Amino acid sequence: MTNPAFVPEQIARASVAAKGLCAWVRAIDFYNRIQVAVAPRKRALEQAERELQTTAAVLQQKRQSLAELEEKIVGLEVLYLDISLLSYGHPDTILHTSISAQWPGTTNGRHRNET
Repeated sequence: MTNPAFVPEQIARASVAAKGLCAWVRAIDFYNRIQVAVAPRKRALEQAERELQTTAAVLQQKRQSLAELEEKIVGLEVLYLDISLLSYGHPDTILHTSISAQWPGTTNGRHRNET
């Protein structure tokens, strides 16, 4: 509002009905100025929320991959301990472990290329 005389108290001197209309116009003008100021922030918030959703999805995938890798590590540690314990007492018993079930390319604990 550029006219300093456009205030409800000034307008009320001319017309009581115009006073209410003046107050309504000023409220609409104030609301518009707020919306203009807030609109870029709303767009930025929406963009940030989209990026957050994308990043959260990637994070969930990475957590799933990590859990799978940790599970594989535990399995490999168990296999290593089994082989270590078997080979410590009886070196020949390594060939009879479940290596062939866990490692592709092996048969009865030996590589397919071995005779």
